[in-house]
Amino acid sequence: MKRTTIRSTRRGLSLAGAAAAAALVLTACGGEEEPAEQPTTESAVEEPAEETTDADAVTEEPTEDEAIETEAPAEEAEETEAPADAAEETEAPAATGGDFKTVAPGTELALGEGAVLHTQQREEGEEYYAFGYVESTVTEIVKGDASFFDQFDDTDDFEGMTPYFIMAEHEVLYAEGDEGVTNLQPSFEGVLDDGTPAQGLIVISTGIAECPNDYFEDFVTGATATTCNVSLAPEGQEVTGAAWTGVREIDGGFSENAYLASPVLWQ
Repeated sequence: MKRTTIRSTRRGLSLAGAAAAAALVLTACGGEEEPAEQPTTESAVEEPAEETTDADAVTEEPTEDEAIETEAPAEEAEETEAPADAAEETEAPAATGGDFKTVAPGTELALGEGAVLHTQQREEGEEYYAFGYVESTVTEIVKGDASFFDQFDDTDDFEGMTPYFIMAEHEVLYAEGDEGVTNLQPSFEGVLDDGTPAQGLIVISTGIAECPNDYFEDFVTGATATTCNVSLAPEGQEVTGAAWTGVREIDGGFSENAYLASPVLWQ
């Protein structure tokens, strides 16, 4: 039997979709860790891109009370006037390399539509650094059966929950850095039918039939991957959407990341 751990801490934010805006801070399978042979699961809704936190990470994740210091681009430093409107302040942060532009925060898409997202591991110049643009498509959200939890030791923790599997496809449009950093697939967080974040479950494995993962063999232009993220719905609710909430290395921490307040949403 496999052992699981669930954390259910939530932050008081709302989802920006058709009716409200939410900060979805959850991790899922295919995050920044390499797949392990024995699945472990964990819900995480605390930090945006802790997506399976890299134990070797050099930078330290800021707390809610800490401000992240960033150096303004030279052209911004010369500006003396305030932005023309609030929309300019929520545009996707600039990323390096390639001629691609990340989809803006708050973008809403139908299942089956693709969007250009960015991904990164570590900072440039560090070991295992990689950055890229990836076209990602949430293809479907599949309702699972409670028997999915039978493979875990702590099945009582999932009583009353229904698993949903967020299936996605990815293609690398631009890549730089270490080709061997392969676990850079964007991940998605479930959204309940009332617009609130669904609890997430980390499953680090490629061997679960209901939730298959086929990661990038190498992080190079043209590489493809398919992923599955697990979300949990309490009794009486359904997971009807999937949200992308940015990447810590590019978009910043909790107080800076525009994608937390206005996720890219598939539904």
